[in-house]
Amino acid sequence: MSADAGAEAVTQTPAWTIRVAVPEAAVEVFSEALRPFALSVVSFTERLDGDWAVEAYAAVPPAPAPLATAIALASAAAGMAQPDLTCAPFAARDWLADSLESFKPLRVGPFFLAPSHSRDAPPVGSIPIRLDAATAFGTGEHGSTKGCLLALHRLSGRLAKPRVLDLGSGSGVLSMAAAKLWHGRVYAADIDAEAVRVSRENFSANGLAMMPDPIRCNGFGDRRLREAAPFDLIAANILARPLMALAGNVRAHLRRPGYAVLSGLLIAQEGPVLNAYARVGFRPVDRIAVDGWRTLVLRRDGRARRGG
Repeated sequence: MSADAGAEAVTQTPAWTIRVAVPEAAVEVFSEALRPFALSVVSFTERLDGDWAVEAYAAVPPAPAPLATAIALASAAAGMAQPDLTCAPFAARDWLADSLESFKPLRVGPFFLAPSHSRDAPPVGSIPIRLDAATAFGTGEHGSTKGCLLALHRLSGRLAKPRVLDLGSGSGVLSMAAAKLWHGRVYAADIDAEAVRVSRENFSANGLAMMPDPIRCNGFGDRRLREAAPFDLIAANILARPLMALAGNVRAHLRRPGYAVLSGLLIAQEGPVLNAYARVGFRPVDRIAVDGWRTLVLRRDGRARRGG
């Protein structure tokens, strides 16, 4: 899950850690709030109180006033009190070991998601997906990812070998789910270089090495995506504001009729997102709520609303 703004790949070394502990439903809001201050941002489950830790790693200490403003805005967006914020010198951590310990096999609809070290056999009739998210978002545990997986399953009877784009692909979990569900052409794109690397490894581990190579780009900024269009289905698990900003581009790159699966928005944010897409000719056909997160399934089969 990535937003619509990013930076070039960095070679700096983390020197400072910025940290907040928040409920799971607020993880992505705070991740995006901290991203402008950081070289990278990660989140993981806290073992003691059930909250999630969001940690940003910076090369220099963040400016206090802009950081305080970002946290205040994120808190308002998440509808919660401001969490305690810590900023301290960076201490190296074995993220791979933490990921292996915390990520357990998970069943979402027909999909069985499990880390590569798991010895659990996939249930009969399930669609197995092996992945180690590491530093990229997407193990299937987050409510927005679950919602997208359920949406793909619900669309399985409406589409036959569709051309799919997974925009903001993170670990590539939605790309792999679409590839295994339909056996069609699936493209993955993310603004984060680490997400592209992780998804490439996950494709190979799932026997999907022949999929198009994941693309690092901001929105639809890479010509390979424009040349691959039009798509029959575009899945974008990012955040409400970038989803709204992308409405016109999603329409421009989607076949008619075609479907958009949108997530990364809180239930309270669905109204503005629906309005943004209605203005460019989409109508809702399904809505899924998981753990406070909303996934919208929209169909493009009309003209843009006049004046939109």
